[in-house]
Amino acid sequence: MSQMNDFPFIPYLQKSQASYICTDIEILDFTKVFKGNLIIYTPQGNFSIPLDEIRNLPTIFHILVDNVFCYLTIGWNLKALFSYFKFHYRHKQNLENLRIFDLKLAEQFTGNNTAKPDSFSEAIDRLKIALSDEKTKKIAKQIHKPLLTSTLPEIETRRLLYKSQNKIFPFYHIEGQVNGRLSSSKVGKMFFCPHTLSQEERKSIGLPDVGQKFLSLDFAHMEVSMLAYLSKDPLLVEINNQEKDLYQVVYKEIFEEECNTNEQRNLIKKVFLPIMYGEQTATLASNLGYSSSDAANIIKIIRIKFSTAYDWLKEKQEQLNKNDTQIDFLGRRRKFSERPWSVRNFHIQSPAALVCLEKLIELNRKLPVILHIHDEYILMLGSRESFNTAKASLLSDSNLCPGLKLHIKAKFGENLAEMKKLPLT
Repeated sequence: MSQMNDFPFIPYLQKSQASYICTDIEILDFTKVFKGNLIIYTPQGNFSIPLDEIRNLPTIFHILVDNVFCYLTIGWNLKALFSYFKFHYRHKQNLENLRIFDLKLAEQFTGNNTAKPDSFSEAIDRLKIALSDEKTKKIAKQIHKPLLTSTLPEIETRRLLYKSQNKIFPFYHIEGQVNGRLSSSKVGKMFFCPHTLSQEERKSIGLPDVGQKFLSLDFAHMEVSMLAYLSKDPLLVEINNQEKDLYQVVYKEIFEEECNTNEQRNLIKKVFLPIMYGEQTATLASNLGYSSSDAANIIKIIRIKFSTAYDWLKEKQEQLNKNDTQIDFLGRRRKFSERPWSVRNFHIQSPAALVCLEKLIELNRKLPVILHIHDEYILMLGSRESFNTAKASLLSDSNLCPGLKLHIKAKFGENLAEMKKLPLT
């Protein structure tokens, strides 16, 4: 293993109050030896370190971590770098307290998709602009930093098996979807995409040890809960606060009869949020196979019964007449020069996505999360105590949205295609 004095840039790091680090090419398949370089920019000079010498990784890792603990480090798209270190040098150090900001993530959060900085001065100037907003700074610290340094590198390097023999790994992109959810991609032959698994793939993915079972915990109607929280619609808040099936209760409110079948429950799932998000009579009638008058009547009832929620979202869309850039409850910025109706679901889905990521971080600190798919968290089924710990973590009060009432459901099974309902008590 190389010694620290083998790296001439160390004195410059020690003199600097800040540095900017990135890789010259993007790391995707972290299971392979990376043929690119780590570039370190400081006010005193720039340095390039080859990352293909695996034996050097422990030394490089500790140099960077020690520097980042002491000073500010600006990064660019660093999640895969931390996964690379985690895979090839299985350190157990908690990195969530690093003084690091990923500029690419901060700029994506504020609606900017710009190129990688070419200098230390450009990086620090752009970071100052991105973090001038306190909400953006909060998300960078509380969500982006733990995701890229610890949560996702840990999840990505926990191996699963495909057809009982091949090791496979997920690969996630932070800020990967327009409203802030993670996206995933197949970046190499040892990887799979959790978000697009076929039924056959779900059957074929298993845990490393014989007899182990998956545990799935999933937020129930997260977007409806978020709509109730943000709009403060009195009826929707009352329904969401109940420990009943929300869609059955909403069905009864709209159709004035009990919801006794899955078909009735699925109907309300098909109409409630789409109408809130601006679906019009012709589209609703076509999607349901209803007459225009019946579809119009359902829309009218929902608008009247849940007028506060509907009008709150309608007002968000009308604001586009004055400014086509919208800022959601937690500070995410998006421009809506086209498809103005999509601003409605932006104001719900975007904060909901951040709360889901907040809960992912919290849960993974207590129990090893294997996969994350939108509102769903997949772990290994363990003891009743660990099950209760997972439940408590997901249902605890949100720091981002204090007072948000959340609901979960649970399943378990030997594969992801054949899961059985698991009672919460």
